[in-house]
Amino acid sequence: MSSARSLALILTALAGGTLPLAAAPAPLRIAQAQLSAEDIFWQSIQSSSDPAMYQAYLDQVGAGRFTGIYKALAEIRIASLKGAVPVPKPVDQGSGRAVVIGNADPTAGSSAELEACDRAAAAAADPEKPASVPGVTFAAIDAGAAIRACRKAVDTAGAPRRAYFQLGRAIQKSGNTADAVTYLRKAVELGHAGAMHDLASILRRGAAGVKRDSGLAMALYERAAGTGLNESLVQLGAMYAEGSGVRRDYAKARDYYQRAIAAKTPGAYTNMGVLYANGQGVPRDRTKACEYWREGSTLGDDVAARNLRRSCRMR
Repeated sequence: MSSARSLALILTALAGGTLPLAAAPAPLRIAQAQLSAEDIFWQSIQSSSDPAMYQAYLDQVGAGRFTGIYKALAEIRIASLKGAVPVPKPVDQGSGRAVVIGNADPTAGSSAELEACDRAAAAAADPEKPASVPGVTFAAIDAGAAIRACRKAVDTAGAPRRAYFQLGRAIQKSGNTADAVTYLRKAVELGHAGAMHDLASILRRGAAGVKRDSGLAMALYERAAGTGLNESLVQLGAMYAEGSGVRRDYAKARDYYQRAIAAKTPGAYTNMGVLYANGQGVPRDRTKACEYWREGSTLGDDVAARNLRRSCRMR
C-alpha cells in the first residue's frame, strides 16, 4: 500500500482532538504576511498580565476598528486577572429555578447525597473527587441514577463545585446538552477546571439548544490549562490547527502540543504526529509522525494506536 494511501486511512476522533489529514499548507511566511492589524495587536498583548491591555483591545472593538475575533478571550483574561469569571447566573431550563449557590472550596461538604453523586458521576481524572472514589467514564455513567443523586447533592447547602460538574456530566450523558450547560456554567463560576474544559468542548462545536461560541471556548480552555489541566492545551492546539475561532496558525498549534507533551499528555503526541504526517507547519516527515504516535500509544491514546497500526510499519 502506498504511503499516501496509508496516510489517507488515518481516522479522526473529536473526543481526542485529533485533526484530519489534508494537503500540505502554504508556507507559514505567507500566512504571517496576511496578518491583520487586529492580529498583530493581539499578539503584542496576549501574554500580558495587565488588564488594561486587554481593555484597550476591547475599546478598539467597540470603536469598530477591530472585528472582535479575540473579544471573548480578552474578557475572560480581564476577569481572570481581576479574580472573577464572567459567567451568567445559571437557571435550570427544565424547572426554571435558579441554581442554588455552591461552594468554591473543593474540600467543602460531606454528605450521603454527595457521596452518592461522587460514586455515580465523578470523573476519574478530577483531582477534587475523594481518593476512595475511582471515578466513572462518561460512557459508563447511568444518566438517570446519576442525575437523581447529583440533584440531591447540589440542593444540599454548601455543596462543593464538583457536585455541579458531576450533575452537568450526568445531564449531558442523558442527551440534554442545554441543561447540562446550566450546571457546567455554575461549576465554572466556582472555579472547577474540568467544567471549564467540558463547557469549552460543548461551545466549540455547539449543540442542540447551545449556540456555538468558539471564542469563549478558547478562553475557557485557556483558563483550564492555566490550572494545570493539560488536555486543554491539546484542544487549544487543535483549535489553532483547525482555524476554529482564530486564524489558523500551525506554529501556535505546535507550541501548545509541545507544552502538553512536556507534561506527557497522550493526545498531544497524537496531534503532533498529524502535523508531521501532513507537513502542517513542519516538514512532512512520516518517521517523526510514527514516533509521536508510538509514544502516544504507549501512554494509552487509542487514536495514536490506531494511526500507528494503520499508517506505520510495525517493527
